[in-house]
Amino acid sequence: MASRPTNRFDPGPDMAHAYIRVLGQLSVRVEDRPVPSFPTRSASHLFAYLVLNGDRWTDRDVLRGTLWGERPESSARKALRSALWRIRRTLRESGLDPDSWFRMDANRVRFVAEPATVRVDAHEFEDAAHKTTAERGGTAECGLVLPQKTVDLLEEALLLYGGDLLPGVFAEWAFLERERLHLRRIAMLDALVDHYQAVNAWRTSLYHAQAILRADPLREPAHRAVMRAYQELGDRPSAIRQHHRLTRILREELAVEPMPETEGLYRRILGCESAEGRLPPSPPSTSPPQPPQPHLPHPFPGRLPDR
Repeated sequence: MASRPTNRFDPGPDMAHAYIRVLGQLSVRVEDRPVPSFPTRSASHLFAYLVLNGDRWTDRDVLRGTLWGERPESSARKALRSALWRIRRTLRESGLDPDSWFRMDANRVRFVAEPATVRVDAHEFEDAAHKTTAERGGTAECGLVLPQKTVDLLEEALLLYGGDLLPGVFAEWAFLERERLHLRRIAMLDALVDHYQAVNAWRTSLYHAQAILRADPLREPAHRAVMRAYQELGDRPSAIRQHHRLTRILREELAVEPMPETEGLYRRILGCESAEGRLPPSPPSTSPPQPPQPHLPHPFPGRLPDR
């Protein structure tokens, strides 16, 4: 079983007046108590959108078009007013001052809560990710072995990622932001896997490679990292099973075979590469190969009505 790095970061509510989670299911905590859920999905989605865009004002026309774009203008105006009213009422009923969280005028709305008072997990993840980029010379690319400070920053940033952004929201704005943050996390995990392999920290490398595969089972380099980690840890059967698992997934999902780099590693694990470079047969697929299917985002069903 892969080892798990110590969780050195605890976003406890005692560290700030309030803590907003949008990575995973939306939730708001104030000190030691949760704020009740917003009464409608429209209010929840508007709250999350404004929080995520808290560094700038957003025109009401943009909000109406983004969250209620399929409605007639008069209906969209009413829906926005209603959602804002519900957000303010929920905050007020929780003993909070809505005006310290949001500013609005006839044309614009903005989330204005100070980070020292109201913390947002996605903002803190982004801030930590920016710090790791700065430590790596202003680029996400780096050598295999990282400075310990960079490793620590990457680990701490990943601990802030409590899940994909707003997984139950399928609107385009949420999907695009969710994919961006997801890919950023995967890139950080990739860097740590490469680093831990380079310094022979095989159990920690295995832990992070498995985290990648839970998020993206088709990511072949992560399968190779798992195979190599098992091999180095002396668990040859698990390394072979990982290759079989990858082969099955690729055949069933994409109707393709593993890459030459993967097959070369498999031969080395088996220790039986012949002069002709032939491989022992992989296990048969459990189902006939299917034609490749495009990986499309979840269809956007439109904006949800207030309920």
